[in-house]
Amino acid sequence: MGLGSLLINGNQATDKLQNNEDLVAIDEVLRVARPDIVTPLLTASSRTVDVAGSMLSDESAMASFVILYPALGCPGLVPADTRNLEIILVCEKEKDSVTLDHVRKLLQDIFVLRWADAKEPYCKDGQTWDLSKLNPKCLAELMVVSNGVRLLGHPIALSEYKDTIKKRPWQLGKLLHTIADIVPHAYQEKKFQSIVSIEVTLQDTNTLPSAEMFTLFYGPENGLLREILQDEDILKKPYNKVPLLTYQNNTNTSIGGHDRVYRWRDNAQENPNPSRCGDRPREHNVRLFHPFRILPKYGVGQKLEVSPYLNVGHLTDLHLSSLWDFFDEKIFPKFHQDNPIVVNQGQVQGREPKTNAAPRFSAIASRFNNPNLNVRNLTRQLNKQVDIILQTGNLIDFNRGFNHKLSHDPDKDYIFNLNWIRYYELLLLDYERPTFTLIGNHDLRLNPYSSHINGEINQFFSVLYLLLISAGTGAACGSVFGSIEEKLGKKSGITQTLVAPFTASLSLFTFIDLLKKRELELEITPNVIFSQMGLTPILGGGWVLGFLIVLVLTSIKSVSQEAVNTPSKGKLAGMAVGGSLGMLVLVIASLLLNKERDSLTRMTNLWDKDLKDLLEKQKGEDSLNKEKAASLNAADKEEELYPSERSYDWYALTINPFTSYAFTYGNTSLLMTNWEGKEVLFGNPPIADDVLSDRQWILIEQWVELLVKRRNELANSNQQVVPILGMHTPVFSPMVEVNLKQLNQNGMATNSSKLRRGTLGKHRKDLIKLFFQLSNGTYPGISKPIPAISLAGHTHTYDVFQMSEENKVFWYQLEHLLTQDQAQLKNEFKGKGLHITTCSSGPPGDDRPPEGTDQKKLEARQQFKQSLKDYDTRKNSVYDGKPIPKFYQQGNRVLRPAGGRILLFDRSTGQLNKIDEISAQTAKWGDC
Repeated sequence: MGLGSLLINGNQATDKLQNNEDLVAIDEVLRVARPDIVTPLLTASSRTVDVAGSMLSDESAMASFVILYPALGCPGLVPADTRNLEIILVCEKEKDSVTLDHVRKLLQDIFVLRWADAKEPYCKDGQTWDLSKLNPKCLAELMVVSNGVRLLGHPIALSEYKDTIKKRPWQLGKLLHTIADIVPHAYQEKKFQSIVSIEVTLQDTNTLPSAEMFTLFYGPENGLLREILQDEDILKKPYNKVPLLTYQNNTNTSIGGHDRVYRWRDNAQENPNPSRCGDRPREHNVRLFHPFRILPKYGVGQKLEVSPYLNVGHLTDLHLSSLWDFFDEKIFPKFHQDNPIVVNQGQVQGREPKTNAAPRFSAIASRFNNPNLNVRNLTRQLNKQVDIILQTGNLIDFNRGFNHKLSHDPDKDYIFNLNWIRYYELLLLDYERPTFTLIGNHDLRLNPYSSHINGEINQFFSVLYLLLISAGTGAACGSVFGSIEEKLGKKSGITQTLVAPFTASLSLFTFIDLLKKRELELEITPNVIFSQMGLTPILGGGWVLGFLIVLVLTSIKSVSQEAVNTPSKGKLAGMAVGGSLGMLVLVIASLLLNKERDSLTRMTNLWDKDLKDLLEKQKGEDSLNKEKAASLNAADKEEELYPSERSYDWYALTINPFTSYAFTYGNTSLLMTNWEGKEVLFGNPPIADDVLSDRQWILIEQWVELLVKRRNELANSNQQVVPILGMHTPVFSPMVEVNLKQLNQNGMATNSSKLRRGTLGKHRKDLIKLFFQLSNGTYPGISKPIPAISLAGHTHTYDVFQMSEENKVFWYQLEHLLTQDQAQLKNEFKGKGLHITTCSSGPPGDDRPPEGTDQKKLEARQQFKQSLKDYDTRKNSVYDGKPIPKFYQQGNRVLRPAGGRILLFDRSTGQLNKIDEISAQTAKWGDC
């Protein structure tokens, strides 16, 4: 190919050059061919200084593109040999205008910062983010010029992408994914028109050494982010009455999060202490981070090579919340919560219960468990041992964080999206390894699972409404039943059992519709009764209620032939029966709703009385002038039991836009899936329902096709393909009454109801079958077995489930992983599908806290603590400055500290070498 052909078509010439290894002096040839593109690339170092005042400022001109991937919760992994980094951009131009030339120009506005430098100001008090001092480098300067950037497929119209991805996953580059609805919607509203995936090849320079993390930075997208977070038309609240973050009483400045992370706390307390966590002199903007890590080379065989396998750390059920900080500040008023964690004999320095606790809370200081601290401690442990960290759901405890006012009002002081801001901050503090996130059931919650519930006025109206509906339905059923009976005379049949309930359900629906037309504020009522599922359950619910009433009326008729033989008699009898059934339902509902819930007590290792004391309104820290204890029920019109996808819109726009996503690094393939279903709240834990959506199942099937393809490519190699499915809800979870010793020895049927406590509903059987076929080598088209692993949480337990038979599962815990012959254990697990659950990384895990009076609880805790002394000592991990006992007893479950999981693989073959557990040194899990 001669120089003349280069001059004919610059685009075509550039593409040819990228694939021609025989050409020399490519940069010089390109200077002649396309000086408008190449010269800026080759002289990009000048932009490092020249642009520092514009593109490095997030208050600069309007953004012409947004970096969608890498994201803070879905970072990039760059192999040290190829040094290829994928980037997904949302562009303002239409798809036909997003050419390779255009992309090259965009890359001149992206800068690369060392990760530690970029996040450091978020970890220290009183520092601002002055990028000019962080030695930023233009991305174009750091690329290999000859083959620096490639388009991975054709650009896509954002409108097409938005409509299609609601139904099925999409693949951009290597990232197979679904995305939160708010993300394409928000950027489309801001007039962005296309989306494109590119790959850049980074130079091997001292600026970009292996084994380090970096972040991409494009200033204008951050100004755009804050516009979106403050746009009520884009970031709509789930309900009308949801307090927002405000600054100087100006609600217009904040919808989803203020442009300053900390200003919401400036006036949080009546007498703020400037040195406290709640009132820091920070001025840090909420910004988009795009971290990526250039993975190091390892000693594989006789030399250093890039390993195709990753060691994985697993954290789940973090339950981060500003409420724990509020409790911590009251118990330990001088403790700086966000200072670096320094452990001295098991205690964080400056937080010794005997010397640092406020006098009135000294009794509970040794028991208080702060999930925020546990997660930080576990993260710092994992940073030293793994390549990546997976956080599989329940990242926060609930959406509306607590604003730390001592004279608090739950209806006003639970602030929309506040806990996501707290999560964002805590994530950045100890973020040293690529961390991949997904959503669980708590992340969908606007309000907390209350420890106790105070009735709101609308809830009392709902109770009255239920009584009226049940009595009214009974009257309607009885009237229709009596009318039919009058016509039929003494002939009785099944007609009335079908017609009467159906007629009554129609009248029920009509009645509700009339109430709405009268503009009565009863939106809460159908939510409570019919779980927001629309017309079908309203009709069906009315029919079921009517059917029960008709059956009762039928039994009355069998006693007395004249009891219900006219519409008027039927109306009276039906009203009595319906009202009685309604009262019965209400009594049962009251017992369920008003029972003491152990959600908050389990997380904090406190009792219900402790929570009430901590929530008392006071004028001072140790003041005896207290008001009535406040409830954690922030429901009011917004109804506590309602989950909403809008509860994680802030997370999707700021932390991780992808709801489910899959990618491959070497021979390791990762798939992360959000909780996309509903839940039955009266279960403990709540019972999952349809957690894996049909769209997610399509993604799993496409992911498996990629696994099979890669497995067949390695057919003649001793290397394995290692697929890891991260999700919140597990496949197996034994009920409390299950004999775990027997389950380990003899196994149990996979479809047993005793293994489904808190597990996923829809597609569960499909997933079990899929994992077995992959690991057994019977999946269609597979050349060799693929030992698939699922990592989940939700149940707050440590378990390993192995399927050596198609319809039978066996159970393992740490006991077996430590005491069995390691070679034998590896052989047992080799080629087998494993379903692994990990203990909660914030609250204590396993079993349940003691019940009864405070005295009985105290005695039970003391007995439990004493029993642990009889267990063997576990090596290589400590809790509270002492060796950790084995927190298990074969066949039983016991309470355990907050913890995490480590999976270590052979760097050469991908064989799973170790399934380990770590415990938070800061955890409190039953101390008295």
